[in-house]
Amino acid sequence: MNTSMSIKTPFNIINVVGLTLIAICFIFIHLNAKSAQTQLTYLPLILPLFLLLPIKKEIYYVELKFLFFTFCIFLSSLLSYGMLGEVFTQDFRSHWIYLLAFGVLVIFSHSNITKQYLIAVLLIASLMVAYNIVIEYINNGIRGNSTHGKPIFFGNVALTTGLVSLILAMRKDNHWFIRGLLLCASVAGIAGSIWSQSRGGWVFLVLFMSVFIVINVVKAQNRKRSYLYSFIFLIIIFLILLPFKNLIEARIGAAYSNIHNYIVHSDGNSSVGVRFELWRVSVEQFIDAPFIGSTRSGFLTKAKEMVSEESVTNISTRFEHAHSDIFWTIGTKGLIGLLTLYGLYVFLLRFYYSNSKTKNVRIYALSGLTVVASYMVYGLSESFFSMKLGIGYFIILNAILIRIICSTNKEQEKSLVLMRGN
Repeated sequence: MNTSMSIKTPFNIINVVGLTLIAICFIFIHLNAKSAQTQLTYLPLILPLFLLLPIKKEIYYVELKFLFFTFCIFLSSLLSYGMLGEVFTQDFRSHWIYLLAFGVLVIFSHSNITKQYLIAVLLIASLMVAYNIVIEYINNGIRGNSTHGKPIFFGNVALTTGLVSLILAMRKDNHWFIRGLLLCASVAGIAGSIWSQSRGGWVFLVLFMSVFIVINVVKAQNRKRSYLYSFIFLIIIFLILLPFKNLIEARIGAAYSNIHNYIVHSDGNSSVGVRFELWRVSVEQFIDAPFIGSTRSGFLTKAKEMVSEESVTNISTRFEHAHSDIFWTIGTKGLIGLLTLYGLYVFLLRFYYSNSKTKNVRIYALSGLTVVASYMVYGLSESFFSMKLGIGYFIILNAILIRIICSTNKEQEKSLVLMRGN
């Protein structure tokens, strides 16, 4: 018997536990917000301990850059909260989630992450989305309130997961059965978005559909077939949307009405109107502290001040964030925080775009572009990358995609071997 292998095997099994924890967390982000938030609280503390496993550790330089940019976001939070002496407060606690990237990459450095792992977590996550919709429909619930607990997050992660599944279903070397399951997952994801009534997600869905169809037609070698596929795609989307026709019309109509009432009557007591009010609070907060911001407590204080001055509506004090990644970031962490956030986005967009030109990883690169672009759109009207669920989802899915791209393109992507072994 090979002694070295018999010693290493138990450690490899332990590392599988880490991979399982990451997968479970990703799946629960789609199923139940409370459980997922609990997991995301402890994973940044637990996963780094796997670094002690005496097995081969290989990490790609791109992964180190990903870790660097996520760590910079954490440092911007540390700077803002540290300057105001709030590092040890409850408000700062959620910012430790940015260190999740380190723990996830520790696990991946021991692992051979394959497309099967990615497809498995996407399919199970989509099944959880479908489960939530069905259970809530049976019990006369709405939006994912009673099942997931965070309707907007539920709808947006469901949509991104569904669209990534759709892209992977286009990969012809996948078995027809797997491609069929991925198409079902995409239907569940889009349905989850519609069910949640998240209009920010709907905006991205329209953008994605437009780009998807244009690319499919322009890049196709067989134009007639591409037109046929595009037509079938539109029919499928139409069939998904049809049962929610009245709901969609009501939500879009309400948005137009909210905007009109805010502009004409300065009415901020609506879903859209209160967002405009909260953005004004963040702008005033930014003016007071443009470089490092004034943290969450500064936002709440500024909101109360503006309400007392009758600058914004009373409803503004009922919300504890700005409903926008951009405004929330510039208000709580200033320009430094905004630069670190968009520094991460730009880095990932460049990486995925450059790899989208390589045939064997194009599908994964397009998936990555979809994830980043979706977050940039969601973040316009929701503090999506400023909350545990949104950050955890983003880090896990991007780490998986980066790993698959790098391991597939080993000749182009340089790696660093920290510990050699079998």
